[in-house]
Amino acid sequence: MWEVEDIKEACDRIERNTVYNAFKYCQQFFSSIMAKEDLIELYTLFECKKLTWNAMSKAWDAAFSGRSLSSEENELQKILKDRAKKETWATEYFGEVNCLALYHELENRSFREILPYIRTHYRLNLERLFEKYEYNPEFVETLFSLCEMRMKKLEKKRSVTPSQIEILHQVLQEDIFARVDSWAALIEYVTLLVPKDASENSARNIHDTDNLYDALMALQIIRYEGRKKYPISQITTCSLCWRVADTSNAKKKDKARCHVHLYEKAAERPARKKAYERALAVTRKLRYAHSSRSRLLAALTKFFPYDEKIIQIRLDHWSWWEYEPPQSVWPICGDPVFTDGFWEALPHVARFLRQQGCPLESLKAIIEAMMPLDSSADVQTAATYERWITAWTNDIRYFLPVMAHAEAWLAIYEELYPSLPVDM
Repeated sequence: MWEVEDIKEACDRIERNTVYNAFKYCQQFFSSIMAKEDLIELYTLFECKKLTWNAMSKAWDAAFSGRSLSSEENELQKILKDRAKKETWATEYFGEVNCLALYHELENRSFREILPYIRTHYRLNLERLFEKYEYNPEFVETLFSLCEMRMKKLEKKRSVTPSQIEILHQVLQEDIFARVDSWAALIEYVTLLVPKDASENSARNIHDTDNLYDALMALQIIRYEGRKKYPISQITTCSLCWRVADTSNAKKKDKARCHVHLYEKAAERPARKKAYERALAVTRKLRYAHSSRSRLLAALTKFFPYDEKIIQIRLDHWSWWEYEPPQSVWPICGDPVFTDGFWEALPHVARFLRQQGCPLESLKAIIEAMMPLDSSADVQTAATYERWITAWTNDIRYFLPVMAHAEAWLAIYEELYPSLPVDM
C-alpha cells in the first residue's frame, strides 16, 4: 500500500488540477486496489480524452467496496465525489451541447492560466466586435482615434506601413484589450472571439466560441455557488418562475413562491395547485436551458450602451438584486429605446406583455407587469419592492436577466401546455 503522506499529496494535487492530471496522480493508488479490467477501462478513457470525474469516482467506490477507509482515503473520496457532482451540474448546464472537453481543459486553472490558453487558440473577430459596439459611438470613436494615432507614429518613423486592418488588430490587441484582468472582462472578451484554426463554416466558428463561453460561465457559476449568500432583501425570486416572492411567507428563502404559484391555501387566497404543478414541470425542464438563456442575455445586452460595471448581469446571477443595495444603481444616460430587434429576441415575453395590455415603450409598466407584487404584501415588503422598481427603471439593463429568464420559462411553458394561457 501507500504512505499516508502520498495520499495527502494526491489530495492536494487533485484539488488543484484537471481530471487528466488528477488521474496521473491517482494511478499508483488505482493500480494497487483496482481490478485489472477496471483499470484498463480508465486508461482507455484517458487515452481517448473521454475520462470524467464521474468515472474516476465510481471506480474508486468500486475498488473500496466492502472495506473501511482511512481518514486520508475518505478525504480523497470526498474530493472525487465533489468533482463528480460539479461535473454533473456542468453537463446539465450545457444541455445538448457537449462542452465537457473544454470544461475539463479549463477547470481548476487560475485566471492567469486561462487567459493565455484562450489567446493561443482564439482570435478577435471584427464582425462580432462592430456588431456588439454599434450602439456605442464612444467606443468606435476611441478605437479609430487610436488607429489614427498609431498610423501617424508609423509615418513619422518612415517605416513600412501595415494595412488598415493590421493596424486595427494591433490597436485592439495592444490598446483596447491589452488588459483583461477580471472574470467579468474575460467573459466580455470571449464574446468577440472565434477559433484561430476554425473552418470556413462561420456557423461552426460561432458555435465553437459559444462552447468556450458556456464552459467559462459554468466554471464561474460553480465558483459563485460555493459562496452564495441568503437574500438580504425581503423580496426574492419565486422558486418556480421569475416573479417576485415574499420571503416572510416561506420556510426557506430559496423556496419562496410568488402569489401565482402558492400551493397552500392562505387567508383570503385560494390554493393554486394546478398552477403550481405546471410551474414545477416547467422548472424541471428549465434546468437544461442554462446555456441558451446565457446566450440570450448576451444578445440582449448589445441593444444598450456598454458599461463594464453592468457586466455582472452576464455571470448568470439571475437574482443579483436580492443581494445588492438599490442605491448602487444609477440612472442610465439617455432614454433606452426598445427596437424591433430587441422584442424579436424576446417573442414570448413580448406576447405575455401585450396580452396584459402593457405598453412596450414604458419601462415601469414592463417591470410591474413582469414582476407584480401580491396585493396582500405588507408595508415593509411594498416599500422594498418600490425601491427596486425605481432601481430597475433607472437602468433597465439590470432587469435584462429577469427578461431572459422569463423568455426561457415562457418558451418551455408554451411547449408543455400549448393550449393553456400562462397562469397569472
